[in-house]
Amino acid sequence: MPKWSFPFKLGISRSVKLRQRGRVDQVVQLTVDLPWPLNKREIVFWGFAEEDGDAHRDVGAKLQSVDEGFDDGLVEPPDKGVIRMDFEADFLFRPCPEDHPALTKSKAKYPEDESLILLTFVMYCDPKINWVPHSFMNFCTRTAIGMVWRMILKVSEEVRGGKRPVHADVIENKPDFYTWVKERSRLITGEKAPEALEDEKQDEE
Repeated sequence: MPKWSFPFKLGISRSVKLRQRGRVDQVVQLTVDLPWPLNKREIVFWGFAEEDGDAHRDVGAKLQSVDEGFDDGLVEPPDKGVIRMDFEADFLFRPCPEDHPALTKSKAKYPEDESLILLTFVMYCDPKINWVPHSFMNFCTRTAIGMVWRMILKVSEEVRGGKRPVHADVIENKPDFYTWVKERSRLITGEKAPEALEDEKQDEE
């Protein structure tokens, strides 16, 4: 995640998973450093996704900020000097149309045979800073989110390319979650699982 220490502190300084409630259901606490004289900000969010996507190819996920008392008292009051922000984000993963405007604007080069997933992301955040113009906060948010997505994509490509063995080990040790991710990805793109392709090949033979 983006993080700077010079010329001022800015970015996520801590990320703690408070509880894993299900395969794709967890509560996470993020601490965000802001430049002086602003106090640290905190987001405690409940993140979840729909698990049963067999009926359609669109898959949704959500991050929703929660406050004190959530999940039988799991969430405690913020530390002294830390301000808790309101936050909500929605994700929609679906097949990417070949004529989608985002493709014409994209600088990436995709292989012709690669299946693409279109991600629509909508976010609301109230950092509780009344004296900063909304237009400036919106600009900073859009800039930061763009950087986050680029960094996540870079890490993902490096994992796929075998350049991040630690990440690969984590994926290997969490088959329940990452098998679900692969299944949902195939559902969205319409691709068939390798075992299904092998069965079809045997049937043809």
